[in-house]
Amino acid sequence: MQANEISVIIPAYNEQETIARTIRTARKAFPKAQIILADSESTDKTVERARETDAQIIRARRGKGRAMTTGLARAERQIVLFVDADIKNLSPAMLKKLVAPVQKGECDVTIASFSSPYPQSFTELAYRPLMRLLFPEVNAAITESPLSGQRAMKRKTALKLKLLPEFGVEAAMNIDIVLAGLKVKTVPLGAIDPVFKGTLGQSVLRRRAKEIATTILIKAKEHGRLKKLDKANCPALIKGVTDAFGSGKGL
Repeated sequence: MQANEISVIIPAYNEQETIARTIRTARKAFPKAQIILADSESTDKTVERARETDAQIIRARRGKGRAMTTGLARAERQIVLFVDADIKNLSPAMLKKLVAPVQKGECDVTIASFSSPYPQSFTELAYRPLMRLLFPEVNAAITESPLSGQRAMKRKTALKLKLLPEFGVEAAMNIDIVLAGLKVKTVPLGAIDPVFKGTLGQSVLRRRAKEIATTILIKAKEHGRLKKLDKANCPALIKGVTDAFGSGKGL
């Protein structure tokens, strides 16, 4: 497969500082790719900055999963690459490295792993405790950076996944990917420098943590695994996850 067979989908919400650079980096990596910005009701200048580039700009309802679904619906190429909009040191080499195993037929899905200067609190406080309990095979199969937004796969593969609407979309994708028996390859990208999101405030962080936890519970119900939990304790479990962020532990 060639570079012109790639659709790059960039879901974004209020990423005015990095969106143009992200799009231009994707263009340098894949000069003939289709590049889609799926804007999730940004209230800053994200769309304005994106208009300075050659990206196809589409509007989506609020929610990362909704933005990804809207972008995927517009994707026209055989391979789709999902890229977060907030990585300040994203490079063409990183994106090429992520797509190459799918292009070569070495795997069905690639997920980027990385080191970050900030704690991976959503992963450690919201994702892993529930995943270990409810989907241990998923936890074992995708061990590094499981909530990474940098992922490549064939479009036909992506269309078979159920992209849930909110911030927990990657958690749901992991479950669908592993339970479907798809071959996953983790691709190390080294150190990344994302925009610090601690300034969003505890209410936003708690909501996002709750969305991740709720997503995993939705998938557990779908697959008949809630019997592993005392159903009466599900609200308490979610509250425990979100309270960790309210106490400052999730920052």
